[in-house]
Order: sequence, then C-alpha cells, then structure tokens
Amino acid sequence: MRPGSAGHPRSGWQSWRTIPANIRAVTGTHTVYITFSSGQPADFVNLNWFTFGS
Repeated sequence: MRPGSAGHPRSGWQSWRTIPANIRAVTGTHTVYITFSSGQPADFVNLNWFTFGS
C-alpha cells in the first residue's frame, strides 16, 4: 500500500523545506514506514522531522 508520496527539492543538506503530501485516510492502527529511493549510490536524504495533521 502506498497512501501518499511527495517529490523533494534538490538543494543542500541543511536547506530545510516543508513538503506536504496528501494521503488517504485509513482506520485502525498501522505501522508507518518512510522510505526513500534514488538511483544514486551515495547518501541523498536528511530527514529532520515528520508529522501527521488533519
């Protein structure tokens, strides 16, 4: 299941941005996995925080 996704801007490691993404509402308790994919062999993500809102 892939409830939502968002693109990310290409910028420096300390250039923070908020990137909202719409996801489908689901009921019940679920485990959340945040995954990133890239064709690059080196590090490419620096996740500072995430939150859920309504």
